[in-house]
Amino acid sequence: VPKLHCLVGETIKMGADNPDNLYQSAPLLHNISYVLKGVRGTVKYLSIGTQKGHYGKRAGLPPVAFIDASQLKYFEKIPIEFVQKYDIAMDDETGTSVSNQRYFEIVISTTQPSSRVLNANNWNWLKLDSEEDGTLIVRQTFGLREKEKQAILCLERLDDKQFDAESGFEEDEKRSMEAHTKSFAQPQPLTPKTVDDALQSAASLVCGAGLMFSRWAQTMRSD
Repeated sequence: VPKLHCLVGETIKMGADNPDNLYQSAPLLHNISYVLKGVRGTVKYLSIGTQKGHYGKRAGLPPVAFIDASQLKYFEKIPIEFVQKYDIAMDDETGTSVSNQRYFEIVISTTQPSSRVLNANNWNWLKLDSEEDGTLIVRQTFGLREKEKQAILCLERLDDKQFDAESGFEEDEKRSMEAHTKSFAQPQPLTPKTVDDALQSAASLVCGAGLMFSRWAQTMRSD
């Protein structure tokens, strides 16, 4: 499962990144279904989106789907498994969420579960492109960084346990979603060509980003 990572931040700068933002991203395979689990935190603004392609793999990353914190459906309680994994402080023993600890889950897939399934599981949904691998993009914007808590996010594959009877999936929906989660081939052995392709991709990212920000500067000068 890919991990969310920071491409730019307080110590890694690239072009015109916003110093008040926390940028996170993760590569996604189009033939895999994922679920992003998270606690909202108190950060001023939170947005999550999917885009076509990976950094350094194509010219531009066209958006596919987008959602921000104001559009999310939240759970009444934070699951105890999530609390234990991330050592989240709760207000009381019942696990009732409070305004700054709202919990959510987002299914990320090429096929949208039915409204009945989404409502039964209190899931949100983001679309993946059906033909091209993509990128998950997260932006968290702070008003007062020292006083606000960032969202805690965990990306997982949508596994067989989440297709049980309680999930509300009809048999045809289960087959469609499971087909994506099981079609992923095991990683191939590392080869010199794989390494060379990865280095070429990194070089393309550095070159492409530099050209893009240079064009931005030239445009702003002319304006």
